[in-house]
Amino acid sequence: MGPAASCSSTIAPIRVAENFNLLAALAPGRIDLGVGKAPGGLPLSTRALQQGLHQEEKGTFADQLAQLDNWLSLTEPGGEESLRATPIPPRRADGFLLGASLESAELAARLDWNFVFAAHLNGDSALRRAVFNRWRELSPREAIVAVQVVVADDPATAAALAQQVEVWGVELENGQRVTVGSEAQAVAFARQAGSRPTRIARRESSLISGTPEQVKAGLTRCRRKNSWMNSSLIPPLATGQRACTPCACWRRLTTARRC
Repeated sequence: MGPAASCSSTIAPIRVAENFNLLAALAPGRIDLGVGKAPGGLPLSTRALQQGLHQEEKGTFADQLAQLDNWLSLTEPGGEESLRATPIPPRRADGFLLGASLESAELAARLDWNFVFAAHLNGDSALRRAVFNRWRELSPREAIVAVQVVVADDPATAAALAQQVEVWGVELENGQRVTVGSEAQAVAFARQAGSRPTRIARRESSLISGTPEQVKAGLTRCRRKNSWMNSSLIPPLATGQRACTPCACWRRLTTARRC
């Protein structure tokens, strides 16, 4: 259990550590802590979440993640003059860094965290190979990929739903780079950030769609082709109309014959 990517830019590292130490104390060995660099929304919502926080004191994302790792690592009871992220669990939550760059992979390896390549945000296969080659040089941990999946009872429905999914990259004059779900969101992000966009472009997606059996077969092919050891599935659609019966689709996805 655990989130795919806690937004560290809006939460103090000690608060994240306290929350996940509590979960890990309630369910030892069953809690994962995923952390992502992206703010998790458009600038207006990010500023609202950051209200009252001194961002200049938080440091870089690497600084924040190192602080979080340190709080999680303090497992001995402290004295009156020391601070701990309590409660201290019998086993800390397993850390997973979500990213799509060499820098993210190197940071995860440096802290001995798991690394998840965010292929749902950047489907560039050449970049993915370069990142994983570097990851294997630095860490003995498994390679994990986050991919988008659209599952429906029939292929035509899945294909129609998959066409709704878009991934757009935005680069601003202030150096900020983000990924959003549409061109309209890209324009809105730049406007709310108050910085002129230098590049707005649609990105390749790693989406796999089809029936449960087709999606599982597609995941198996990707693992064999790219030597993935594990994958994280991201359902990208937010719609009130079900593409399939959830429990039935999940059973078919998890029990379909392997290729």
